[in-house]
Formats: sequence, C-alpha cells, structure tokens
Amino acid sequence: MTTTPVLSTVDRILIPLKPGASLNEIAASMLMAGSAEAAMEAGLIDDPDGGYAGWLHRAPVIVAWNAIHASPIECGIRIVRTCVNKLHLSHLHAELADPLRAAIVLGFDRGDRFVRVRTIVKLFHDDRAGVELELMHGLGSFRHWLPEIGDVIERLGHGGLTALFAQADREGRRDENHHAAFAKAGEQGGDELSALRLEALLLQMPPAKRERLLEEVAIAEPMFAALVRSQLPGVARRHPRTTAPPRRVATPRKLARA
Repeated sequence: MTTTPVLSTVDRILIPLKPGASLNEIAASMLMAGSAEAAMEAGLIDDPDGGYAGWLHRAPVIVAWNAIHASPIECGIRIVRTCVNKLHLSHLHAELADPLRAAIVLGFDRGDRFVRVRTIVKLFHDDRAGVELELMHGLGSFRHWLPEIGDVIERLGHGGLTALFAQADREGRRDENHHAAFAKAGEQGGDELSALRLEALLLQMPPAKRERLLEEVAIAEPMFAALVRSQLPGVARRHPRTTAPPRRVATPRKLARA
C-alpha cells in the first residue's frame, strides 16, 4: 500500500481534536487567536514546519523534493491545485515556481502516467480549472506531455481558457442530450462537468491532435474518453465556429501600406 506524499508545509498542518470540543469550535478559536504563533501557543494547531503562517501569507514552501523529483508533473499538478483552490492564488511566486519548473524540465518523463492522467481529469472539474492549466503551462508541464494543450493556451492567451470553460458550462446546462448520455453511462472516472470542459478544449484543436489527447486520457479513463469522443459531434454543432482559425485584423501600418 502506497501513501500520497505530503508536498508542502501547508499540507503538514495538524489540528489536535480535544475531547469535548467540536471542529467548528476549534476553527473559531483559531480565527480569534489573531496569528499563527498565538494559535500554536494555545495548542490549537500542531505545525512543526510553519505551514499555518505560509497558509495565512499564501506562501507555501515545498518540503518533499524527493517525491517531486521522482514525479515532477504529477506533484506539480497537486501543488497548483492546492495553490489555486485552497490559497486562491492566480500565480506562483518565484521561490516556488522556479525550482518546480526546473524539476519538470529535467524529469518530465518520470512518474506514473496513469496517476498523471487521472489527476488531470480531476483538475478539469475544479472551479478555476482554466487558471490551473495556465499555471501548469507556465511550469512547462505540457512542453513534452500533451503539447496540444499548451498550443491552445498560447493561442487563447491569458484568461482564454477560463472564458472558454465558462461558455462550455453555460451551454452544457441546456444540452439535454449530453445530460442523458452521461446519466445512461453511469459513474465514470470524470464527470459531466469535466467532459464539457475537455470537449471545449478538444474543439480548439485539429482532429489529429484531439485524438492524441483522447488516447492519453484513455490510458487511465477509457470509458470516459470514449464517451467524450462520442459527444464531440453534438457539442461541435452547438458552436460550429469553435474550431475556426482566429480572424486576422490588419494593423494600421499594413493598412497604410495598402
């Protein structure tokens, strides 16, 4: 049996549960303590690595470098999800990003592809999945693994994925056929929300690149990948202009030459 390594200081915060006190009461006491130091002095948290201060200042510090060097992309996904979902960060500070990026550059082919695929499928369900994917791209995660995603991020620009996913969410809520297909299929590795966003991303790619990405997803989630593939034609009919190349607008200098 394997255990998931604790990667950063914010993951090592422990809350002692004292007899007769509820978790809500302990959380309220932590908020009233005023500082991480005061909370520690009161015995409200067990934090040998200073993770609570990192949490308050939204500055986690990596502690499990052996795990990161062994599986840099998988660990990178976990760190990005923690920073975006729990710490509400929109960018990673250099002290965290630079060594993590270096580990990914040197060890992009290390780790377990099965775990990597499962983790990325889960990420598509997150509220800020677009931000997370952009941060992963900034770390170089897609340079060798799934460069198709990196190409779309580069073309859409900053915030482009977030807008794309928001549109997919809105349109998906009105797609009864899509709902019916996922309800009939039952439990999948990824849910319908993950599928809606993955489909929107796939429709930004040429067919050959779509298939390459779906083949990777099928390594860990074959039924989910097959269901997404079967839904793509219907999703494309909802917004037929999705795969059209961006319209080029002449610059003032070109217009002057003309």
